[in-house]
Amino acid sequence: MSMSVSAHRSDDAFRLRVAGEIDLGNVDALQAEVAAALEADDTRAVIVDLADVSFLDSSGISALLKGRRLADGKGKGFRVEAARGMVREVLTITGVWQHLSGE
Repeated sequence: MSMSVSAHRSDDAFRLRVAGEIDLGNVDALQAEVAAALEADDTRAVIVDLADVSFLDSSGISALLKGRRLADGKGKGFRVEAARGMVREVLTITGVWQHLSGE
């Protein structure tokens, strides 16, 4: 299955709604979307909504962590939300859920 990302601007934040599978074959597209959202001068935060993501491998985890580091370096907010099922479990087991979600 492929991945799609839709971007929605709300006030000073970008919400990236990701759907499908995040893996080595498409992770560059996710990284590009995150980077583009963070480049806008008036963006204060990027929210990555994983509600419709059914699979996430280590390259996807790495991309999310890179997004967080990029945002931190720019003094902007970054959080992941709405991960469910296996995706939430993987993020929790690897110890990154709390870091990425703020929960």
